[in-house]
Amino acid sequence: MRNFLFSIHIAKNTFKDVFNSRIFPFFMAFCALLVYFSMVLGLMAVDEEKRVLLNFGLAMVELSSFSFILFLSSLAINKEMETKTIYMILARPVPRKNYILGKLIGLYMVSAFIVSSVSLIHISLLVIRGFPPDKAYFLAVLSSALKVALISSVALFSSISTSSSFSGIIISIMLWVFGNFSQEIKYLAEKAALLKKFFLLSFMYVFPNFHILNLTESVSPSATLYSFAYFFLYATILGLLSSIVFEKKEF
Repeated sequence: MRNFLFSIHIAKNTFKDVFNSRIFPFFMAFCALLVYFSMVLGLMAVDEEKRVLLNFGLAMVELSSFSFILFLSSLAINKEMETKTIYMILARPVPRKNYILGKLIGLYMVSAFIVSSVSLIHISLLVIRGFPPDKAYFLAVLSSALKVALISSVALFSSISTSSSFSGIIISIMLWVFGNFSQEIKYLAEKAALLKKFFLLSFMYVFPNFHILNLTESVSPSATLYSFAYFFLYATILGLLSSIVFEKKEF
């Protein structure tokens, strides 16, 4: 129980660090400008205003949240190593895996908060323009939250494995692009020769497939359940791998 409470303490501090960051207010202001820009594009589209406002706005919600959580996750541990904070934390008689667990819980909390905050800005603009969000909209927002939370696990694992925040960011961006174009890669694999097909399909199953997390395309409860199961399984594997690598590090 004490170890778990330690993880919760780490999670709370990770979440609070967002509000103490000098970047956070500028980030929220930038997000508001991006979402507002979607309304401007919608007005220019005339007959397609609703579609443009919805699609572009949702894209900005996901991309802006992804950008913020990517930098936060990649710097989560390396920053504490530079400031020597991690030495005081690890001096306590608790397993390192609980430290990683706390970081992941904190990053998931931040992911949910960021996506919710930016989407609320978007919703306010939709309501002002007379396009109240429907069920599909909230499913799209939930999908974005799952993707952003999963990429935070990827970024944390990458930064721990490479001991470099920059490398973690680059790897995470590559996997983000790959995961969002998984269906296109699957199509290419079906048309490719045997060796290339094996190579592409291997990437499909090893690296995150964000298409599975698109809840708007889930046509049945079982498909939705599969999406959540995929998220929890992949996040658990990344968490275990992060713990294993972190246990072997010397400080």
